[in-house]
Amino acid sequence: MNLAAYHAESNRAMPNASFHRSSAGVKQAHADRLKRRVDEVYEMSVRLTSANCRYQVLETLKQLREEAVELASELSRHAAAENQVWLMHLAHGPSLRQDAAGLRAIRDLEREHVLALDFIGTFLEQSDLELYLLDSGKAGHDYAKNERLKHLSDNLTQACLILKARFSEEEALV
Repeated sequence: MNLAAYHAESNRAMPNASFHRSSAGVKQAHADRLKRRVDEVYEMSVRLTSANCRYQVLETLKQLREEAVELASELSRHAAAENQVWLMHLAHGPSLRQDAAGLRAIRDLEREHVLALDFIGTFLEQSDLELYLLDSGKAGHDYAKNERLKHLSDNLTQACLILKARFSEEEALV
């Protein structure tokens, strides 16, 4: 039996086999790197809240913004690859299409993804505004402003926590 025949037979005997192979590929290709990125952004976000001096707060906030932009971009690429796998399986795998719990789980994962992106977007908007006001001289930088800047990362921290939970749920589903 050649390799193609083996895979065809394997897929008939186990309808979810192709789904598991392709989803494992997506997971391996993207999830490990994405998890590391989320962990790094989370740690940086937490570090911002404990920063002491104005310079440290501003530099960490600027660096965190760059990381958040890259994280949002990676999340978009991950979602596109993941959607291809889910759509392929829904088209060719009747077991998940008929499994209401599985469909709800996929829908919930997508909602969490959107919610995390919303939190990242809010962080980016708020930090853009604050950094613009500081750079343009339209806002002073006192202790209260420093504390507000430190807590801008709260939305990003929340996004990272959502993503960490989502990755665990995704692994359980696959």
